[in-house]
Amino acid sequence: MTTLKVRFRPSPTDDGDAARHTSRTVQTACPPPPLPCRDGEGTDSFLAFARATISHLRGIGRERLAETYTSSVNSFMRFRGGRGDVAMGEMDGGMMAAYEAYLRRTGVVANTSSFYMRNLRAIYNRAVECGLTADRAPFRHVYTGIGRTAKRAVPPIVISRIKALDLPPQSPLGQARDLFMFSFYTRGMSFIDMAYLQKKDLRDGILAYRRQKTDQQLFIKWEQPMQDIIDRPPPRPARPICCPSSRRRAAGGEGNTSTPSTSSTRASRSSAAASNRPSRSAPTSRATAGRA
Repeated sequence: MTTLKVRFRPSPTDDGDAARHTSRTVQTACPPPPLPCRDGEGTDSFLAFARATISHLRGIGRERLAETYTSSVNSFMRFRGGRGDVAMGEMDGGMMAAYEAYLRRTGVVANTSSFYMRNLRAIYNRAVECGLTADRAPFRHVYTGIGRTAKRAVPPIVISRIKALDLPPQSPLGQARDLFMFSFYTRGMSFIDMAYLQKKDLRDGILAYRRQKTDQQLFIKWEQPMQDIIDRPPPRPARPICCPSSRRRAAGGEGNTSTPSTSSTRASRSSAAASNRPSRSAPTSRATAGRA
């Protein structure tokens, strides 16, 4: 993500107050920096070039994109089997159509096949840009779209049955049910976001938090069923539910409430949350919850 400062000129019909040049900060999603072509020079090997691309992406911090490229290349190499690597000049529409048929035979759904194809196409296009091969458009006749998937939501009666289960609150199943129901009440909050909730996130009956994955801020009205889960007696050790523990433990102290915002620190916090069971602490006092 990059930040651009854009200057807007009002139209002649704008009023006097608006008839000034204004500046606005705009965030735009940028494509990953191109692979330095020298990293792939002197090779006609698709696998070697793909590995160079993945290594470059890891070096500039694009770990997630490197992982998606790796999974796609691994799938393609499984298709190649004993034939091994392939030269850039040998990649054509027929080969990719055969790869698509292989994916279909092995039970891969259309959207996953499209995911692999788009990633391989991106690597191939980088090779074309570097002048390592002519563009033979090998992906022209394979599916690279995104189809709608069937809704997998359960009916309300299933949620009601899960809620009504008679489970000891201190048992593993009881904790799992509470975590599931709390996520349901909070519009699908992920476990990592629940682990990083703090008391200060609840104010005046509104739960405000930022997603660890996207840094997007969300606001949810605090309802009584959420408070009922928080008020249940804690197990021993303390239950890992909506509490300011993982973040502070990872930071080195119970009194440290700083919130790093960079992607690297967010990744380390996620790792710490997975290895440390957070301690129980309600997001607010009962008095505050009552006012909510």
